Amino acid sequence: MKKFFTFVLVAMAAMAVNAKQVTFTFNDEAALKSYGITVPDTLGTDLSGTTFTVDGITFSCAKVNKTDTRIWNSKGNYSLRTYKDNTITFTSAGDNIKGLQVFSTQGSFAELSNGMMTCDAKEVTITCTATAYVNSIVVYVNESPVVT
Repeated sequence: MKKFFTFVLVAMAAMAVNAKQVTFTFNDEAALKSYGITVPDTLGTDLSGTTFTVDGITFSCAKVNKTDTRIWNSKGNYSLRTYKDNTITFTSAGDNIKGLQVFSTQGSFAELSNGMMTCDAKEVTITCTATAYVNSIVVYVNESPVVT
């Protein structure tokens, strides 16, 4: 019995080592520059066709609507703005993505409930259903987001 509990503890520790959260921050100038994004002096920088990778997770977005997903500068306050029907995709080079959590001041995405979703895939796409101003997105790898 002791061997069984030891095995369970080792297995749980191994899973915890592979679990990680990757945060994409869109309301911080230094973070945006670290992604290779040109920070706009005013208004926006279009991101359609742009990809960047943080800790093995790649961000990309597609223009479906007439307006590109963009980084917006409103008097020094930055956000990712995306519009109805546009998509954001996260792709993992390693372990599966288990969930997403979007922190925004307005807007919504079809796949999210209360700003969160669970999944189990190498690639996850979310679709904007109303204009969204996103401050950050957390991608959960090998762990699901905790619903509070």
